[in-house]
Amino acid sequence: MKLKTTTRKIAPISLLWILMAVSLLYSFTNRPWGTVRNLTLPVDGKIPFIPGFVLVYHTWYPLSLSLLFLLYRKERRIFVESALSAILGNLFANATFLLFQTEVPRPQDFGQGFLEGILRATYGVDNPYNGFPSIHVLVTTVLVIGILRTDFSRREKAGIMAYGILIILSTWLIRQHVFLDILGGILYGILVYGFTLRLFTKDKVTSLFDGV
Repeated sequence: MKLKTTTRKIAPISLLWILMAVSLLYSFTNRPWGTVRNLTLPVDGKIPFIPGFVLVYHTWYPLSLSLLFLLYRKERRIFVESALSAILGNLFANATFLLFQTEVPRPQDFGQGFLEGILRATYGVDNPYNGFPSIHVLVTTVLVIGILRTDFSRREKAGIMAYGILIILSTWLIRQHVFLDILGGILYGILVYGFTLRLFTKDKVTSLFDGV
């Protein structure tokens, strides 16, 4: 008699736990490793410093979770591809931090108002290293690509993309990153998504993950 064997598939939602675990690497690598570089360009000095954008900057966390939730509900396969891209992107970024560490110059005296206080607290808990590539920008790029691949309406896609761009700009306007960090985050996001699509083909995703 032939016994039927079944392979247990992975629950797609488990990728969120893996992403959160991988994100913890940031606090380990966010220190001066070897030669620390400054990637500031003349264009960085021409961009205004606007502490109020710290509020937009901190919406990255709820936005990322919200977009992942939308993808999970809308198109499970694209959710898996986007979550895997974010996980791999975090791993590649942290490997870069170890091999090519950078430091972002920050303003020292910028007032004592409420918004300035939030920004000062942000600086206090986040060392000025791990600049290139920006993980904020990388993950935002990955999730926007995921949204653009769904059948959301043009208006919905445009709104999400516009807010994603606003978050990317916020990293620059509050001096959490310099221009090359942002460019690197966008490039890493695009490349890692393409790499994920090649590594995890549609058939492979279907065979590995439950309900896809």
